[in-house]
Amino acid sequence: MAMEALGPEIDIHTGGEDNVFPHHEDEIAQTEGATGRKFANYWMHGEFLLMDNQKMSKSLGNLYVLPEIIERGFEPSALRLYFLGANYRQKQNFAWEGLEGAQNSLKRLRNDMKALSKDGQVNEGFMTKFKDAISQDLNIPSALAVLHEVLGSDLSAGEKGATVMVMDEVFGLGLADWIGKVESVPAEITALAEARWQAKIAKDFAKSDELRLALTEAGWNMKDGKDGYELERI
Repeated sequence: MAMEALGPEIDIHTGGEDNVFPHHEDEIAQTEGATGRKFANYWMHGEFLLMDNQKMSKSLGNLYVLPEIIERGFEPSALRLYFLGANYRQKQNFAWEGLEGAQNSLKRLRNDMKALSKDGQVNEGFMTKFKDAISQDLNIPSALAVLHEVLGSDLSAGEKGATVMVMDEVFGLGLADWIGKVESVPAEITALAEARWQAKIAKDFAKSDELRLALTEAGWNMKDGKDGYELERI
């Protein structure tokens, strides 16, 4: 199948660590015996994914598929970010609390993107650090740390946006879609927020809490300030 789709030689071959022997050794022997050419330049074997610190198995009931993840209210991109948090050579433990943290991190990243623009130059200094991290055996966690350095730097909004877009070609989180994005707040959400603000001013804390909960259930967070409030999508 690989030869039909990619030709007799490929650059990178991946798989789980349990495939090293006999599967991949047999694959090398069979393919190179048939072609007389080197089959793959790099072999990258991933460690196991654990579920609640246990091996995944149907008998334990800890085997999940993507539709179940979505049904629980998580985005596929949040799951992707969660998996990017560990190097492929390290065992990673899946826990719902960790996935929730990844989804919150993704939301914060998207909110950061809204303040950026795409009209800038890629910063070569940060890109060098990024490429150095990737070159260290695909060290994605370190590469993500460089992205956060960019966001916390004193670069212009345009430079940050342009640099993040290039980095996200590796991460695949769709961050470019959120750069400079302006979301309109529905009228009913604005009305709820204003009613809650007035309840807070009147020190009707029970009503204020009730309306805050209604906003949260509708997918909005209300951030109170000294003289007003801000609304952001959760």
